Parts: sequence; C-alpha cells; structure tokens
Amino acid sequence: MSRRPFATTYLDCDAVWEPLEAIARITRLNPKLPQVYEDEFTYMNAVENRRKGTRIHLYEHIDTWRQLNLDDAGHAYEYCFLPGSAARDRDPHFGGHYRPHRSLAAALHHLDLDLVGLWRRVPHTR
Repeated sequence: MSRRPFATTYLDCDAVWEPLEAIARITRLNPKLPQVYEDEFTYMNAVENRRKGTRIHLYEHIDTWRQLNLDDAGHAYEYCFLPGSAARDRDPHFGGHYRPHRSLAAALHHLDLDLVGLWRRVPHTR
C-alpha cells in the first residue's frame, strides 16, 4: 500500500463502530499492542477519497484527544498537513490529506496511551 498522502472530502453519515470494534479485539489478543476499548472513543466524522474508494472513520480518544483513523477494513491512517491551494482551503467539504500508517502499532502509539497511564488498564463497564 502506497504511503503517499491523498485528499479527502467530508461525509455526512451515521457513526460506524465496526472498524474500531475489530481493532479493539485485535489489541486484546496481542500482548505487544496497547489495549484499546471501543467505549474510550468518540466518533467524530468520516472522510472519503472517491477515486481510491476509501472511507476513513475518525475516532477521538476521550482521554488523550488523539485520533485513530480507520478505514472500513480496519487499516489505520494518519492525517497529513499539506499546504493546499487557496480554492481547496475555502472548500467546506475538503476533509484534509491522509496516508496509511506504517503499522497498527504505529497508529496505536500515536494515541499516547502510555504517557497518561492508560495502557493495559481494566476495561470499562457498560
């Protein structure tokens, strides 16, 4: 998968939790990854790149305020600030540039869970 940044547009859609739920299950099965739980996140929005056929869901961690960006298949993406044209900057539908993370571990590290003592804590009760 290419790591070149690509442009996105905002989507108007309901919250989609399946990608985050799948990643949470993976982290609980792999002791080398920090555990994440679905109820530690808020669904913020979704962006898409129609040309690539990629929809990315933006989840924000409730304690660190860091985002975990996952496509429908559970691949992680990072936001990339790239200076754009004046026309793009004025477009209210422009969702920013994203590129694939190098790995799930890198995406989870970006959440900074270890800095605030949240790594390996007991899951929340619903």
